[in-house]
Amino acid sequence: MKSYLIIREDYFNENGISNQVHFCIKESKKFLWFKWWSYVKYKECYESGSYNTVLKFNNLPDAETFINEVLMKNGPRQKWSSMVLKKIEKK
Repeated sequence: MKSYLIIREDYFNENGISNQVHFCIKESKKFLWFKWWSYVKYKECYESGSYNTVLKFNNLPDAETFINEVLMKNGPRQKWSSMVLKKIEKK
């Protein structure tokens, strides 16, 4: 069974003042008898390459919605989808 944690992360400037807050999701992982928590990540692609980046949310309800609507339902993540919209043939 998958478990998820919502983590609040605060970044403090040199004066000790919190100037950035975001929420991240960690999911439980298991291999044989080892268990650990891992950040939910997504892939960002640039001209220089692609990088796995931690998925961040601005508020708690957005993170909860993502867990309930995507992660718990095994929704599409990091997948491509395509469909034919129109076919044009020369006569």
